[in-house]
Amino acid sequence: MAFALPDETARRSAAALVLIPAAVLAVWAGTPVWESFVLAGALLAGREWASMAAPDAVRAFTAIPAAASASVLLPVPTVAQAAVALGTALAAGLCLRRRALAVGVIYISLPAMCLIALRRQEFGGLELVVWLLAVIWAGDIAAWWTGRRFGGPKLAPSWSPGKTWSGLAGGLAAAGLAGATVSMLFDAPGGAGFAAGLLIGAAGAAGDLFESACKRRFGVKDSGHLIPGHGGLLDRVDALLAGAATVMLLTASGWRWT
Repeated sequence: MAFALPDETARRSAAALVLIPAAVLAVWAGTPVWESFVLAGALLAGREWASMAAPDAVRAFTAIPAAASASVLLPVPTVAQAAVALGTALAAGLCLRRRALAVGVIYISLPAMCLIALRRQEFGGLELVVWLLAVIWAGDIAAWWTGRRFGGPKLAPSWSPGKTWSGLAGGLAAAGLAGATVSMLFDAPGGAGFAAGLLIGAAGAAGDLFESACKRRFGVKDSGHLIPGHGGLLDRVDALLAGAATVMLLTASGWRWT
């Protein structure tokens, strides 16, 4: 008898076969493909956030996070770029009279700015972004698989009823191993890569929980229906957003592991 994957697993696998190569190719291509890829994602994420937080303001809000993210392309200091993004968030909240929309600008645009900046050689370049993607993807996949396989006590049932402590443990272990493996591939210390992988895996798990809590607050199950088996784009990149912001903070402080 032929082996058949569960419907959800098959859908998730098919989506991953499309999304992962697309992201890797965009990272590899660099400027301007990577910037365009990230800003397009910010545009889609902005629409999803508005659809959850304030459906009546979708048209007015959709492009705001992408526009704020694009401030990283301005030829001004990083502090000024961040100020533009935060100012855009404040303006969105005041003009549209929705605090949740202002939160959405910060939640989407600042990590998107980090993703664009990290691809630049002065912050780490191709190797660092590949490292980040490997850690986040490994953590996501392992957390989903171990959580379904072993079950057990819930991690935060009031925020995300499906997440378990076993899934968190599996995800962190995989993130650490991925961090060590990719670091060694780039001739960097495996121990530092493992430690950094654990830290970024934990940040990714926190980002996942934050997005789940927001969905509960907004009364929706998924952020959208763009990706079969995953829901919306935000459902797929919630860990990456938190991971990118954390990597940027560590990188700016001088920490190097690739």
